[in-house]
Amino acid sequence: MKNALRMLGLGALALGALIVPARADDAVKDIPGPIDSLQDLQDTGKMLFKLADANNDGQITQKEATDAGNLFVGGFFFRADANGDGVVSKAEMQQARDEALASRPLLRMIVTKAKRDDPKTDAKARDASQNALSVIDSNGDGQVQASETRQMVQTGVQSLFAAADTNRDGKMNPTEVNAAIAGAAKTVVQAAFQEADSDNNGQLSQA
Repeated sequence: MKNALRMLGLGALALGALIVPARADDAVKDIPGPIDSLQDLQDTGKMLFKLADANNDGQITQKEATDAGNLFVGGFFFRADANGDGVVSKAEMQQARDEALASRPLLRMIVTKAKRDDPKTDAKARDASQNALSVIDSNGDGQVQASETRQMVQTGVQSLFAAADTNRDGKMNPTEVNAAIAGAAKTVVQAAFQEADSDNNGQLSQA
């Protein structure tokens, strides 16, 4: 349960990173991207819903969600597993991250801007990566096995259904998915506000 909650937290942070507009400089106020609003996020959710809904009945079962998650996560896993030994080491994770930055100019620009604005960006990214690794790495060996990624997907799907399947029929319909996305986005915004509100006065100054 603890790992499931931590994974949901990381997922919420990931949602927040996607929906908060990334700013470049005074000339470029808003870097264009595929997801920069809640509506875009929900549209993306609809697309993912259609991909996961294997029998096209307008609902997603836990099996459909797990199969879709395994396909998605497995693709990243095997891409990162450079030597094909079924294990992703820290070095391979770093290499996969570097390759992702190299192949995505927009993402690289955002990361470069973040580093320029905050010298501690690299340290924060390492902490986030370590936290994500600790969620997936169930045996604590500092590496990720294929079995651990499958378990992560299974645990994540169960946690998602526990939170989003409000009528408890074992399936998620589009309304429940949209409500879950909106709820996660709201949680992210509230957490970001509380983090920034250092004096806890319920307001954010320019500083």
